[in-house]
Amino acid sequence: MSDYIELFQSPNKVVKDVVPQCDYSTPMEEWPLLLIQVTKFSCGGLCLCICTSHVLVDGWSIFLFNKLWAKLGRGEDLNKDEIPIHDRSILKLSHPQQHTIGDQYDHSGFKAPPFLLGCSDSKEQQKKETSLAFLRVTKEQIDSLKKEANALQGGNNHHSRQPRPYSRYEVVAAHMWRCACKARQDNKNQPTVIRLVADIRNRLKPTIPLNFTGNVVLPVLTPACRFGDILSNPLSFAAQKIREATETLTDEHVRAALDYAENLQNVDSLRYGNREGFYYGNPNLAIGSMIGIPLYDVDFGWGKPVYYDPGNMGIQDGKSLIIPSPDGDGSLFIHVRLQTQHMEAFKKYFYDHKDSIGLDIAQIRNGPSQSYKARL
Repeated sequence: MSDYIELFQSPNKVVKDVVPQCDYSTPMEEWPLLLIQVTKFSCGGLCLCICTSHVLVDGWSIFLFNKLWAKLGRGEDLNKDEIPIHDRSILKLSHPQQHTIGDQYDHSGFKAPPFLLGCSDSKEQQKKETSLAFLRVTKEQIDSLKKEANALQGGNNHHSRQPRPYSRYEVVAAHMWRCACKARQDNKNQPTVIRLVADIRNRLKPTIPLNFTGNVVLPVLTPACRFGDILSNPLSFAAQKIREATETLTDEHVRAALDYAENLQNVDSLRYGNREGFYYGNPNLAIGSMIGIPLYDVDFGWGKPVYYDPGNMGIQDGKSLIIPSPDGDGSLFIHVRLQTQHMEAFKKYFYDHKDSIGLDIAQIRNGPSQSYKARL
């Protein structure tokens, strides 16, 4: 099965063959909301590919769908608290916010990110060729990054204002941000942000039940930083900026954001990955995460999955996704798409950073994780 996994980690026709295709030349009302394809390999392994509209569900909801479908497939009954809730009125504002309240917040996730200095749009950047890489980060490497970012916790580091240690996502995303800035080699005064998606289930009052099926996330941006600031400051600087993007999402802030979105006249710009949507490529990044989702707990009766893959990462520069390893050893898989001219430098900086990552590129090439290296 490892041979197939290695093929999945490269953008070739094998991946396309196992992903169901939608004909977008047809009228929108004819587009299916859910597509499922089962592919059987000669070794006896199976690939189950599920495609759905992101308007309907977020990452947690589609995982819940898969898990409960598998449980029913094993012949088991659902517990009362597992039965999906499809009542969209849960997210409806019972008391629409006054715009004076909403104006107190900077709804950055609904606004355009920075362009390259001297440019008024991203059209030229969107024409650049991009490449996809697959990276593996071991638990030891993550611990090294966390140790570096949290080294001065306790008041000595003005970038770390909170005693709560930085998470795996925060330190890995911060490291990716620094590597991207360095690989792009742009003006040190170039503004840059990271787009991330915040789950708001536990931020609303009352909280949203875990068995609610819908899209319960908000796009947020980090505060804009300069390339020079990201590269000249310690790792904790970038990690803190990532934390600041979500730490202010209180119940009032989230409801104000929902009200803001509800009153937008045109939402085309929010369709990330679509040509009308905001562009989060050079000089920015969009780093998604499925770290907190138990992806490998989906068992139809023949065992748990040995590999999970997003299937289609699109062609847009700056898009990336962090996924937990199926080994359960604390390691992470990272799918990242960048402009081809920046990719090799990004991979070099990502691994060849002894102070942060703890291993140099030669060790990665010769070590036991060789089969999980990036493949372009």
